[in-house]
Amino acid sequence: MSPQDQALHLLPPVSLCIGPLQTQLRQRPCRDPTFINTLNHSLTTGELTKAEACQSVAYDIACVTLLAYVTNPCSSTDAAVHAAIASQGGEGADREQLQLRATMRAMSLARGLVQALTPPQLQRVVDCAVSYGLSSKAVGSVLVQACRGDLGLMTKLKAVLPPVQ
Repeated sequence: MSPQDQALHLLPPVSLCIGPLQTQLRQRPCRDPTFINTLNHSLTTGELTKAEACQSVAYDIACVTLLAYVTNPCSSTDAAVHAAIASQGGEGADREQLQLRATMRAMSLARGLVQALTPPQLQRVVDCAVSYGLSSKAVGSVLVQACRGDLGLMTKLKAVLPPVQ
């Protein structure tokens, strides 16, 4: 664990942050693949447990960023996808292939979250993201799609997600 990971819990709660953090997270969460991977690792290995207990903004950023990515991996703000498309000529099958890769990566991240977290932890992650304006229906739909075919993961999701009407 790096010194930065050990200090994440020292960041203040969102309510004590200066500036429009909640608005920024809603409107343009970070989509950098390296940052997404780091957040995913920190959340799924428990490195953010202390940050969650202290109500640190680091926990909110991780939850919102990861779930914003998995619910919309091919959004127009995904710089990595657009840069790759532009570098490859940006046409037809290349674009579709890159979008498919982004979607598959998002499904893998979503499945990994469900696998790694306990139902109460998963519930807190979903609740946090919804409190920032992500659609609970969209989050639930992506998590269900990512876990389809695995009875254990679907059972875990059933305990977390509201029943579908």
